[in-house]
Amino acid sequence: FIWQRLATGPAGEVVIAPDRQDMRFAVHAADGKLVRTFSREYDPGTRTDDQRQLAHQIITAVGANYPVPPREIRTEDAQAAVNGLWVTDDGRIWVQAGYRTTPLPDGTWTLLDVYDAEGHFARQVALTGDHDEDRDAIHIQPDGRCIVVVGALDAFLNQQAVSAEAEEAAESSPLEVICYRPAP
Repeated sequence: FIWQRLATGPAGEVVIAPDRQDMRFAVHAADGKLVRTFSREYDPGTRTDDQRQLAHQIITAVGANYPVPPREIRTEDAQAAVNGLWVTDDGRIWVQAGYRTTPLPDGTWTLLDVYDAEGHFARQVALTGDHDEDRDAIHIQPDGRCIVVVGALDAFLNQQAVSAEAEEAAESSPLEVICYRPAP
């Protein structure tokens, strides 16, 4: 969904990943003028059967809110390149990729690419903890705090009555919001 691929910065600029399959970004000033673009090589990979099924459940849940249900639901062969995009007060751009070619390091639940304010790749940050990259939501705040919503996807699917697994998970574990602050 497009809202996972756009963010606003401290001066009102808008950062967007315009293409679903590319790790390419455009920064627009508050007046809409294109300021710069930047990109990084990215392999979109192919969805596993589990990822395809999860994508189908999410689209079904979204379609449940339409006045007329969708006639057909199709999913792409690849995950979206960008799963999350945020800009912090210092202008750094944080990106959660939708697919990785290598497994996560031990104790890591997600990786974030960090670009400086000019769009140069700076580093990759491994977030440690016992969270689920596919089912828990992450939100990077402008001040650098990281909010994790544990069980976000299951709660959404349960709310839309899409999945028996989601319903069971939501009944057995409540939605939880955790706020982490960056290390000094």
